[in-house]
Amino acid sequence: MGIETSVVVVESLIPVIDHSTDKIVNFEKKELNLKTTLKLKNNVLTLHSLLRENINNVLFFDLKFDELKLLKQNNSKNKNFNFLKMCVIDEIDNVSKSSTNTTSSNINGVNNSGEDTKYVNKNNLRTELAKEEKQKEILIKLLVEKNMINKDSARQKLQKQIKGVEERIKEMKFMMNYYEHRESDSGNLTATAKNSTEVEKYKKFKNHKFYQKKFPSKLDCDYCTHKLFTDSGLECGKCGMIVHESCWLHINLGCEVYKGVKRGRVYMLSLKSYEVVERLKSVGLGGGN
Repeated sequence: MGIETSVVVVESLIPVIDHSTDKIVNFEKKELNLKTTLKLKNNVLTLHSLLRENINNVLFFDLKFDELKLLKQNNSKNKNFNFLKMCVIDEIDNVSKSSTNTTSSNINGVNNSGEDTKYVNKNNLRTELAKEEKQKEILIKLLVEKNMINKDSARQKLQKQIKGVEERIKEMKFMMNYYEHRESDSGNLTATAKNSTEVEKYKKFKNHKFYQKKFPSKLDCDYCTHKLFTDSGLECGKCGMIVHESCWLHINLGCEVYKGVKRGRVYMLSLKSYEVVERLKSVGLGGGN
């Protein structure tokens, strides 16, 4: 897929890493306001002299609420522009990249890293599955209406949403079948796990380990970008991803990839075309969060 479009590179954000501890200690922020051309051809993305990168090392995200509010305040002349965050992933190998869009291989209770798989609450999973199936019904009904009025852009957007819902349903059903299979083999494993004092209470998905946590202030969800309206959410103990309890089963990025996102170079872009924004979010490692 080729793309060529005019953009304004509003600012860049480069992490400063202490190599003795391999931790991020600060961020180097530069205001650029550079008008240039973004090109994507033969899987190579170029952005003026700033960037020439394989598209498989790049992710495009919607901005979080506070980021968007600040950019709009600082760029009041560009009220009609669409803002987009572009991240160049740092130190992600091919195995980590493949975890972005594939179903986790937790066959026989062991994941790819050799760790024992912990069980999520099956009732919660069943509830989430019912919600997704209901959402699919609503979207299909809307799609029929859009076909009747022949609006191509609206129909394409609905088809993309339906595809995303179907992928989540497929993964949830895989997890349900897996849990039921393990329970039948082990003789009510879930009840045993509940009575064990050694089992840590966390939810595992795409190699993340999400723990229930209370946060000191309202933060943005790393999946949907909206605020955590209560004082609790879920945080991955390995990569630090923070999400709503209703969002953890919807994330696209594996734990290793998200680590690379946090360490990567970030560019805030401003584009006129909403259609181009949506196209960019669908390329690269799979389109964000």
